[in-house]
Amino acid sequence: MKQLAKKLIIARLNKKVKRLLAKNDVIIIGVTGSVGKTSTKHAIGEVLGATRKVRYSEDSYNTDIGIPLSLFGMKVPARLWDARAWQKIFKAIDEEIDNYKYDTVVLELADDELAMMKSVLKIVQLNIGVISGIAPVHMARMKDMKTVVHDNWQIAAHAKTIMYNADNQALRKKAYKTDTVGFGLKNGAVRFDKISRTKSGTLKAELHIGKNKKTIHTHMLGLQNLYSLLAAATVAD
Repeated sequence: MKQLAKKLIIARLNKKVKRLLAKNDVIIIGVTGSVGKTSTKHAIGEVLGATRKVRYSEDSYNTDIGIPLSLFGMKVPARLWDARAWQKIFKAIDEEIDNYKYDTVVLELADDELAMMKSVLKIVQLNIGVISGIAPVHMARMKDMKTVVHDNWQIAAHAKTIMYNADNQALRKKAYKTDTVGFGLKNGAVRFDKISRTKSGTLKAELHIGKNKKTIHTHMLGLQNLYSLLAAATVAD
């Protein structure tokens, strides 16, 4: 019974998404990766928000129900099978579609649910796919690291443009001779150089985008945190 209810909810959500995208010109950015997805999503949302009307979820809604809801700024009801709660949600979604205020949406995608993501991305069509990073996590559902790389690339490949963490050797191999954009601390068209620490302990660095460069003062304390900023700079470029 619950499986049937879930299928009906997903089918109805997908219809709403199709209607939204048919009626509104929205750029959709999807962030996948086994590490750094949420921070990368937030960084992209904040950077693009300076010049665009951007929506992104504070929560990690990265399922076949959560992703469509994120497009509408809705949360999963406390009781998933609460019919009244869903009636209210669908009514609010219809109002959102008719008065959609955003031209860009940043979504978080589940890298350990390839089949689910393929189904979702047939409906939610990505303009840009970002791979935040690769590490040996979520391994309970993954055969090996080769599978982690493969699945993340497959998810990002649903987008018109792929942007990836070029400091990962396996991703660089995937990207070889492809029309993709890499970012990293050591590799990529978008990268940080001359990284140093200020008196307050935060990091500053020289941002290189192609032949252009600019000194950036961050609020970051750790080097790993810089990848989310690099991803955001790559998307914004």
